[in-house]
Parts: sequence; structure tokens; C-alpha cells
Amino acid sequence: MRPILTPADCKLYPDEQGCDLVEDFVVVDTLGKAHTIPAGFWFNGGSIPAAFWQATFTPFDMRVIDFFLFHDWAYTSHCCDKRTADDTLQAGIRSQGLTLRGAVVTTAVRLFGDSSWKRTSIDALYLRRLKLQIQLSGRDPAIYMLT
Repeated sequence: MRPILTPADCKLYPDEQGCDLVEDFVVVDTLGKAHTIPAGFWFNGGSIPAAFWQATFTPFDMRVIDFFLFHDWAYTSHCCDKRTADDTLQAGIRSQGLTLRGAVVTTAVRLFGDSSWKRTSIDALYLRRLKLQIQLSGRDPAIYMLT
């Protein structure tokens, strides 16, 4: 099953295009832990520059979108450590038989992902707003490790 997405703007990230997750989505990481990503989570797909799309993937490639979604959620929420997030992305891409493309993506993430892993003040504000949105919808933020 693939995540259900709808195009959406995020005022906190005005220069990026992205989507909102319509329904909660569960991904199991490489350590066997299930992570529930909340409906309403905004993400920008795979953050791959257009020049590399032919060698890898477009940002919303449906073959791997669920792994891009988890990776963005992990980098935003820190629901797991960076290595687990990166390993889960790589394993997910490989599970689709896309080993070479996955190796290119994984190498780029390992080389350049450190700056994205660091939680910025904008990321913290985004998480506070998402937590409030979840509470207002009657859901428990603890389900998503947002306490």
C-alpha cells in the first residue's frame, strides 16, 4: 500500500513544493520498529536535484515514495537515529529491485545529509504546529512520538 498524498504548500518552507499525507502511514524500519507517520505531515518527496533525476528518481517516484516519506519524517521528527533512517531508505529502495539507483541516493544522503538531520528552529516550529493540528483533530500526538 502506498501513502495517499495531496499537493500542499507549507508556509514555513515557502521555496519548496510538497504534499500533505492524507492518512496515517506506517513504515517498519530496518530494526523492525514500526513508525506511524501522521496524516497532515507535509514533505517534499526525495530531495534530489533535477540534474540527478535520470540517474536516481524524481522527488515523488511512486516506486519509492513511501521510503522518501519515512526518511523525511525521521529527519524531521528524529523518531529514530540518522543511521536507521538512512538504512531504511536504502533497504526500501533495494526492496523494489532498484539497487544501483538506491546506492547513488544512499551515497548522496550519507555524504550530504548531516545538515538536513540537524533540527532547525523552523523544523521545531513546524513540529509544534503539526502536534497542535494532531491534537485539534482528536488524535494523540504520542502515537507519533510527538510528546
